[in-house]
Parts: sequence; structure tokens; C-alpha cells
Amino acid sequence: MSREIKFRVRGKDGRLIGYIRFESGRWQCQMLKAAGGSEEWSSGVLHGSIIEQCTGLEDKNGVEIYAGDVVRFKAWKGKHQGAVKWNDGTCGYEIEMSPTSHTGFFHDPFRTYEVIGDIYQNPELLSPEGGK
Repeated sequence: MSREIKFRVRGKDGRLIGYIRFESGRWQCQMLKAAGGSEEWSSGVLHGSIIEQCTGLEDKNGVEIYAGDVVRFKAWKGKHQGAVKWNDGTCGYEIEMSPTSHTGFFHDPFRTYEVIGDIYQNPELLSPEGGK
């Protein structure tokens, strides 16, 4: 059984331009129509300045969660939100609620996550007010 490995690709301006996947021993790319592509999967190469890996998890609405997404979740003392980030030190995804605060490992079976934006198109969601 093979596992699909997926990435989201953004231009230098943070605008989403397409996806890359590795499945069954082959790399494929899909460029979005809004970025001048056909949205067909092909064996071409898609270059971008920002590459974000899929965590392999979906939110409560079935939306795939990628590094760079801002998620909302319930935890101790109410609702929280933060950015999904890869941590090389722990070799796992974490939720960064501020530059100095991490919630720990992202995959918590007792939490339900919801993607509410991303760090490029919705940076206000990470402000102290949290876009509320």
C-alpha cells in the first residue's frame, strides 16, 4: 500500500498556485486555473517559493490540514486558534498560538480542529485579537 504525500505551492506573494503529490512512486503537479494552469494532474514540475506539506489529517469539515493553516480548536479554558507548524526538534506538527507559545503536538485525539484560514492570506487571525 502506498501513501500519498501532498504539498501546497504558493507564489512569492503567498497566493496559492497549485499542488504537488507523490503517489505510487510518481511525482505529479496540479496548477490552479487562477494561476494560469489547467487544474489537470501532470508529470510536469511546479515551482513556487513556498511549499507546505499536508499533515495527513482533515478538520471537522473534511478539509485537509496543511502546514501554514490557521486552525481553531477547543481546549483548556475555551476556544483557541493558532498556526500549524512543523517542528524539527520534535519531528512533528505543533500549533503555534504566538511566536513564543506552542500547544505541543498537533495531533491530539481529544481535540476537533477547524481550518479558518492560513498565515499568508489571513495573518490577522494570529493577532492578539485573533480575528474575532
